[in-house]
Amino acid sequence: MQDQLAEIKERYKQASGGVTDRTKTLAEITEDLERIKSEMEERGSSMTDGAPLVKIKQALLNIKKDITQMDIRTGVLEHHLMQAKLKDKSNNAHSSGIEVED
Repeated sequence: MQDQLAEIKERYKQASGGVTDRTKTLAEITEDLERIKSEMEERGSSMTDGAPLVKIKQALLNIKKDITQMDIRTGVLEHHLMQAKLKDKSNNAHSSGIEVED
């Protein structure tokens, strides 16, 4: 009986040691799983965050506005240049005695 009791105690000790090891492994895996879940949640929320897209759209609108302003300035400068050329042509024609139609 003593031998059987000792054998059963030894098996119990081995089995409980296995359970302890498995419990420790389970705790580590659970910890890793929680870390991965939080990383995935963080990535998911950053992907659905529209702030970068809004900033890009605002930048594009600002660029379009700047291009429009530059086009207007270019048009005004071209107009002034054309007026100066016509005036110069008119002055040259008047000084040489030729009439120029505007």
